[in-house]
Amino acid sequence: MAGESQNEQAQAGVSRLSGDESARLDALNRCYETAFGFPFIMAVRGKTKNDILEEIKIRLQQTKSAEFERALEEIYKIAKFRLEEKVSP
Repeated sequence: MAGESQNEQAQAGVSRLSGDESARLDALNRCYETAFGFPFIMAVRGKTKNDILEEIKIRLQQTKSAEFERALEEIYKIAKFRLEEKVSP
């Protein structure tokens, strides 16, 4: 995982999950990847660990095509955040 991703996830609290939270997130990530064939992608800047856990549960209910489009939207958000950070004075 890229350093930027690690930092963003740490700011969202993913690095401070309890054992139960970590197990739940791991299980949800496995379910997501099984369902859609690609990893869960979310622009987590400004989000909390609870936001992430809730979002993955909601998005697991989507169709594969709808979730593919959503994943692309999230990638665009991530790229925008990172580019703005690089070019802002």
